[in-house]
Amino acid sequence: MNEILEQLGEFGLVPAVKINNADSAVDVGRALIAGDLPVIEVIFRTDAAEEAIRRINNELPEILLGAGTVLTVDQVKKAVSAGAKFIVAPGFNPTVVDYCIENGIPVTPGVNNPSMIELAVERGLKLLKFFPAEASGGLKILKAVAPAYSGVSFLPTGGINEGNLADYLAFDRVHACGGTWFCKDALISNGRFDEITRLTKNAVSIVLGFSISEAVVYERAEDDAVFSISFLSDLLNFPLITGRASAKGGPEFENAGVSSQGKYGRIVIKTNNLNRAAAYFKRRGVKINPGTSSREAEKQESIGLEIAVFGFSVNILQK
Repeated sequence: MNEILEQLGEFGLVPAVKINNADSAVDVGRALIAGDLPVIEVIFRTDAAEEAIRRINNELPEILLGAGTVLTVDQVKKAVSAGAKFIVAPGFNPTVVDYCIENGIPVTPGVNNPSMIELAVERGLKLLKFFPAEASGGLKILKAVAPAYSGVSFLPTGGINEGNLADYLAFDRVHACGGTWFCKDALISNGRFDEITRLTKNAVSIVLGFSISEAVVYERAEDDAVFSISFLSDLLNFPLITGRASAKGGPEFENAGVSSQGKYGRIVIKTNNLNRAAAYFKRRGVKINPGTSSREAEKQESIGLEIAVFGFSVNILQK
């Protein structure tokens, strides 16, 4: 799969945004960046779309920028000329798809039945937009169809929201989901960019699914560290276990083992997807263990962060 399309999987969620006024484009982009989701698919359904893409490309190069609802080759040319790095289409238009393939433009066409999928497979495409997802039968249909096409992943869009996002992403053939609920037209037109950031953060939280699994204090930790874990265990309703080796909250381990980076102990956090978690920490400037890339994290059950928080090492565990 193309490297740019691979990155969509690291985000897990792609904002599909309709921008009616190009003057709002950069503000929308900044709101998404502040919400820890620096990716946008500008819907090519308005007269402002091309200029919106151009402004985001010029002012916010850190955003992974694409164009959606692309229907013609002319629109592909305009979007790419303005700075779009990938193209998303609602259906499978052979003329558009073939043009993109011939010109090395990453493209994700829309499909919702086996015949359309086979047109894409014939052309060697590995990532397809499942659209309209919910109206086409949702996750039930996707799970029924996907096993017939090994090596193909999907980007469900249409009806995805904070209530079903986690369920879609839990299916291993879902590369990422497309969503609009956190950057709706009304929020943009009313200048409520802080609200877009808040909703985006909530959406990213659903994608990552972070939860504290356990907190361990090493035997020779200072009193304030033991107190901190005791407080945390009480606050989060973890059982507090004390013994010769450790005092800890959480059910995962029976003793503390040996300390790596943490002077006082370790905190273990579970996540829905290690690959996305590793990419998220990288975007936030937090390094993971040396030699472990986000793609390598897919093959592991846990990763460690190269930081200590209040004297505790932090490990991320796959749920």
